[in-house]
Parts: sequence; C-alpha cells; structure tokens
Amino acid sequence: MTRNRLYHIHRGVLFPGAVARVPAGWLGILDEYLRAATTLMEGSDFRVQRVVESHGGLDLKWAARPTSVARFDALERLVILLEGRSLTTCRVCGKRGHGYAVDGDILALCNDHATGTRIREREQGFARATLNGFVRYDVDTDALVDVEHRAGDV
Repeated sequence: MTRNRLYHIHRGVLFPGAVARVPAGWLGILDEYLRAATTLMEGSDFRVQRVVESHGGLDLKWAARPTSVARFDALERLVILLEGRSLTTCRVCGKRGHGYAVDGDILALCNDHATGTRIREREQGFARATLNGFVRYDVDTDALVDVEHRAGDV
C-alpha cells in the first residue's frame, strides 16, 4: 500500500495531506480502518482530517455530521482498534512490533528494525473509555475486549 493508492481508494474521505506523515508500515492497517469507518459512517459526510504518529501509535482526527450515539461509539471503537494495531505494528515494514524508546520518542518497531530500548510496560496493553465502558486491545485476537476500569489505567 502507498499513500497515493490510499488517497485514490479513499478520495472524498481523506483531506489533502491527511496521511502525508503516516509511516509506510501502517498504511495497510489505516486502509482497513478507512474501509470499515467509511461503511459505518455512510451518508454522514465522514472525513478524516489528519492522521499522525504520536507516542508510537497512530492518532486520527475525523469529522462528520451529527450521528447517533451507537454509531459514534462504534466509530470510536474503530479508532481504538486502529490505535492498538499501530502500537503493535512496525512503523517501517508492518510486521508485529513493540514500543521502543528512541532519542526521546517512542516508536513501534519489529525485531528486524528495533533500535533503542524496548518498553516492556507497553506490552501490558492499555484501556480506553468508550460510551459503554472500557476496552483493551488484545493483540493475539486482534480485537477489543471489554474490561473493568482500574484507576490510573487509562
């Protein structure tokens, strides 16, 4: 997958320059997100304004006409899934990756591209709030799992 191909496939959804800084290894998981989100948000003028790398994962900003609570929650779950996938996918090649501290930044890298110090704490995963509770990304099942919230876990 290339950025140009992504823009071609998702024209009308991606703002100009929205994915200009997305690492090549994450373009495939971003394409999966865009396909699912575009289908979910059909008829809502759904647009992705920007996608950037932040703290070793993808951070996405979107806009759409007001929508139902259920639809909003489903879209937010897709964003959390994208974030979880990016945190565990090498930004360079798209293989399974881990967080590494590199020159004051955090990068998701596979064993082949690893540099810096591996951040073991990140491998415990993270919980994110949704409208219906908390979820955690499970890398082994590539799915969000409902979890109990623990203070300080989000």
